[in-house]
Amino acid sequence: EGTRRQGLIVTNATEYRSLKEISEDDPDWDALAPILANAGKQLYKMHASCIQHGALYPNHWFLCLSTGHCQLIDFERSRRRFTVAGSIAGDLEQFIKRAVWMHEVSLRLLLEPYMIEYKDLIYSLREKYPARS
Repeated sequence: EGTRRQGLIVTNATEYRSLKEISEDDPDWDALAPILANAGKQLYKMHASCIQHGALYPNHWFLCLSTGHCQLIDFERSRRRFTVAGSIAGDLEQFIKRAVWMHEVSLRLLLEPYMIEYKDLIYSLREKYPARS
């Protein structure tokens, strides 16, 4: 009672940086376009398997700028959902809400894989958190 549980993440040293860290360096978003497009495709594959990350924050998404690879960390809240839409909704709302600094074109690239089957869901999330540079 009254105790707070804490976790410890142990990782190997890596060239990867979180999307949040990258954004703080005022990056060339156009140069990041292929990496973001790849990251969006990988995230969509996870969601298409009905897996929700549960904590999809920009500081949990790591990118390697030299190779274009990406990794998500912190899967302790992940869970299987009954539907793909269910896995998408919560994760992307968390991400879009916290990535207000992300340029519009870059966010569109990241969300592109969702636009064929889940366009209405994406538009409804985007309406909740508009205004991008």
